[in-house]
Amino acid sequence: DKASVQLLQGGWLQVIGCYGFSDRESTLKLRFKYPVPGSLSTLALQSRKPVLCGNVETDFPDFYQVPDADPIRSWLGIPLIANNEVLGLMALDHTAKDFYTLRHQEMAEMVANHLAMAIERACLYKNMQELARTDSLTGIGNRHSLRIHGPLMFDAARRDGRALTILMADLDHFKALNDSFGHAAGDVVLAEVSALMASKLRSRDLFIRYGGEEFLVILADADAASGVEIAERIRIAVSDHDFPGVPSQVTISVGVHSAVPDEHSSLSGFIKEVDKALYKAKDQGRNCVARSPDDPGRIS
Repeated sequence: DKASVQLLQGGWLQVIGCYGFSDRESTLKLRFKYPVPGSLSTLALQSRKPVLCGNVETDFPDFYQVPDADPIRSWLGIPLIANNEVLGLMALDHTAKDFYTLRHQEMAEMVANHLAMAIERACLYKNMQELARTDSLTGIGNRHSLRIHGPLMFDAARRDGRALTILMADLDHFKALNDSFGHAAGDVVLAEVSALMASKLRSRDLFIRYGGEEFLVILADADAASGVEIAERIRIAVSDHDFPGVPSQVTISVGVHSAVPDEHSSLSGFIKEVDKALYKAKDQGRNCVARSPDDPGRIS
């Protein structure tokens, strides 16, 4: 009558596919705690073997029943295993008692084998895509992520006639820090600075490691004043932070560029302008925020 595919994610089984449920959207939002001692799903996954139950109501009275639907009485669960790793579960439900047979189980196992291989390939592909877009040291986006998402944010701002605001930040005297305290300490600083910056940003902002000790942020729906305010919060957070293994103060310089994109502008042009703003901050003594060269001088 019904079937679901559930992916094991941490301490949960998340429904990622279903058949036969009247409210498919709600079903795809379901997730079940794992492991739960004595549950059918836990039994199947921990034994790594199919579990067939002919009378759920009697044998497993705590079994989850979908509200306002005929109660499930027969259940068949097949663990999804690929390369000796348990990925999740395929569960088949029926309203009749003692419905499933060993023949049903054999057929379900064949389907489950194909599902497991497909899910494994999909997960590997997703992981590869994430690795391609993520900086390995800091866990934030990289230049590939910028190439994918940056033009979309730029085009949206140009289409809507909104200002696009970009920040470029650079750690001050980072080479001297590496030379004095070692590259391991430098890596810790980069990772912690990225975390501090991320804490001042929103999930919809694009945050990437642009290269070395440089970071780039494209702010979503933010004007120049908001950009300066966020940049100043970042600057203060870094200068006030105690970094392990680095007894001296770590500071950061931030450039801000904000304008409404038109048909003659480009994302690369905006990045060139914010790079100029960053150099302006460096020229003004570092540990400060500066706007594009045509804007007023030192902000802090």
